[in-house]
Amino acid sequence: MSNKIKRGIFTVLICVTLISCTSVNIPTATTTKKLPETDTTINQTPTITFTPFVTRTLEPVATTTSLPVLSQQISESEIKELLQNDVVCKLPCFLGIIPEKTTVEELKNIFNHFGLPLHDYEGKGRAYAVEKFPNSDIPPSVVFHLSKGLVKSMRVSLYQSNQFEWSIYSPSAILQRFGTPSNVTFELDVIHEPTSTPWKAWYHMTFFYDDLDLIIWYHRPEIRLDKFITVCPNKDDFQGAVLGLGKSSYYPPSPDEVGLLEEVTSFTLESFKEYLLLGPGACFYLKRDSIPIH
Repeated sequence: MSNKIKRGIFTVLICVTLISCTSVNIPTATTTKKLPETDTTINQTPTITFTPFVTRTLEPVATTTSLPVLSQQISESEIKELLQNDVVCKLPCFLGIIPEKTTVEELKNIFNHFGLPLHDYEGKGRAYAVEKFPNSDIPPSVVFHLSKGLVKSMRVSLYQSNQFEWSIYSPSAILQRFGTPSNVTFELDVIHEPTSTPWKAWYHMTFFYDDLDLIIWYHRPEIRLDKFITVCPNKDDFQGAVLGLGKSSYYPPSPDEVGLLEEVTSFTLESFKEYLLLGPGACFYLKRDSIPIH
């Protein structure tokens, strides 16, 4: 009888243990299955792969988990990877920040994680700026525009002299990466003095991607004001470019104030993309009389 009692007690203990283990595992399994269906992101401390902070729950998140501060070397490596190969953070997401989704607290936490504290761009709490590490080309200079506690849009300043930036954001790189734009426009700047008929000007070229909430404005290579103006966007000396991200982009030029691609060249949007992807020698004419001059 003593052995039977012992075996009975042992059997009960095993059952209790199994029930206890099952009760712990069930919520985890349920949560994993529901994530894709409810599109809910839970704030967790990310690993070095780093994912964007997106709050999609119906209830607001009261606190943001602090992230460990990375060294400059690790931050630069991670930011480069995010800019070149991030498959999670898709435009208009940029470095983990998503317009209309990312809160101010999450924005500060992300850049504190990178070791790049933000500064109040205007002193009014409406815009925050982040600049490059000292003696580094990482990250691009960015200004985040804020409203009602959320990031509304971003302005990224890019420079052709920065080989890393230009390898990602040059005209041909953008066309290769994102395909045919929704629109392409051109503008001209001139100096009207000392003559009323200037021969020298600078052109601007802008790509619009409406489905990505993306505008990229390439500015001020010098050109000669002939009847037909020769431009070579793949090798012209741009002063730089500005990337606008978000529906409330800082730079929403009106098509009525600029020259549309189809009006100032012989290209369609698709043929323009294909032509520029041919390489540095892809030069073409702009019709001077069809482009607004400022």
